[in-house]
Amino acid sequence: MVVAIEGYWPDVYRIHRYLQGVLAVRGCRAATKIEEVVDKDQPLFTLHSETKAELEYALTFFQEGNEIIHLEPI
Repeated sequence: MVVAIEGYWPDVYRIHRYLQGVLAVRGCRAATKIEEVVDKDQPLFTLHSETKAELEYALTFFQEGNEIIHLEPI
């Protein structure tokens, strides 16, 4: 299952780097990519990941003080 979060830079980038670190410790490579959402008033970014559990954990870790718009399955 692939999931995505949408939010503002640098929040999305910090979660992306966090996931890479968590998975590297486990000997895995993070299957994540960041895309810019261009048809919005604000510059938004979407982080796609195949690691749903880690992404959900990262959201709970980073959500305080950061504006993450949503997490959804793709």
